[in-house]
Amino acid sequence: MSIADRVGELVADGPGYARSRRSPMETPSKEIHGDHGTLVSRPTTDNHPDWDMMFAFWNLDPNEWIVDEGSLKVNSWEMPGPDGELRIHHQYKANIRRRPEHSLELKDLLDQIKTRKRPKVLDKPGEGAAFIVNCTDWQIGGEGGTPAAKARILSALDEVEVEAKAAVKQGATMCVLASVGDIVEGVEGSYKSQTFTVDLDLSGQVRVARQLLMEYLKRLVPLFPEFKVAAVRGNHGQKSQLTTPEDNADLDYVEGVMEVCKESEWGKHITWHFPEWGIQSQVMIDAAGTYILFAHGDEKRGKVDAMETWWEKASFNRHADADLASILILGHRHHLQVRETAINRWLIQCPAMDGGSRWYADSGGGTSKPGVLTFITQNDRWWGMNIAEPTEGITDARVARSDGSDR
Repeated sequence: MSIADRVGELVADGPGYARSRRSPMETPSKEIHGDHGTLVSRPTTDNHPDWDMMFAFWNLDPNEWIVDEGSLKVNSWEMPGPDGELRIHHQYKANIRRRPEHSLELKDLLDQIKTRKRPKVLDKPGEGAAFIVNCTDWQIGGEGGTPAAKARILSALDEVEVEAKAAVKQGATMCVLASVGDIVEGVEGSYKSQTFTVDLDLSGQVRVARQLLMEYLKRLVPLFPEFKVAAVRGNHGQKSQLTTPEDNADLDYVEGVMEVCKESEWGKHITWHFPEWGIQSQVMIDAAGTYILFAHGDEKRGKVDAMETWWEKASFNRHADADLASILILGHRHHLQVRETAINRWLIQCPAMDGGSRWYADSGGGTSKPGVLTFITQNDRWWGMNIAEPTEGITDARVARSDGSDR
């Protein structure tokens, strides 16, 4: 509808035509707020507003401003003229806005882009930052075999070490190595035929896991002045349904390494972080000003969305200080996922390092690509995310028969 049609509709007899003996006139005015404003005209007997004249009266350029036609309002009333005859008077009020091509000084903006001077790049932009290493779902003793698992974990460590040295060059002075659960496969209780598929008993799985963790520490600890190890339990590490959640092989193997390190010269500056016994299964770490909550991820069944809901509820209930965390790190679901759940609240689902899971594949989950997730963080910022992929020990997840056939 044109502005003229709109005026005609408003001043005609019927709805929108306000007729009174007393003038409802507003004070003529102009209000401008950035790219928007409001104009109120002087009273007139003209049935159509002359916007060019009104813009000129208010010192506005009609090439720069336009009327928002949908905002037009018309007050109409009867008032005697000089000859005593009643005449209909109108007053027009409308919103105005700056034309799009004038809302920004485009030429100035383009010139600023061309002439912007690059700031001096600091040698250590993240000085005091933390390098985060997430070890999860190694499944020692599980499908694919322990020799292949050992090869995957150690070959991935080669790339983790390269990333760690790069992080130091970027200013990282702390390393947080997190064991996020299911480091061992266990021997029963997680899925059918588990006892048949494992190649080590639980004691053997724990011993191999200890040795592999020691290799990670020997390579990484000397690089950082401050070193933290965090550990949470996993469902595969649970020894029995008849005991406590803390009676878990995923915690046992880390505790064994801790006792050795406390007696060694190079390991004395490591700090160790475990869940509060009998209270919670998660661990909170201050990583250079970024609070990270580590949880295995089996707190809720289903897709990773279930853990996002868990985080919301845990934050509301202040469980495990979840309300303080900027990042929630999870294992358990094997596939990498990174999502921003709110402003500066990140849920990160880590990839696994296992040799595949027939149960997971049969249930429609497919096979995940193995790797160790690392990134750098400081003061609620994170960057430099990388997946250290193994170069050895990549195996078919299927369990072949002893005669070499597929069935």
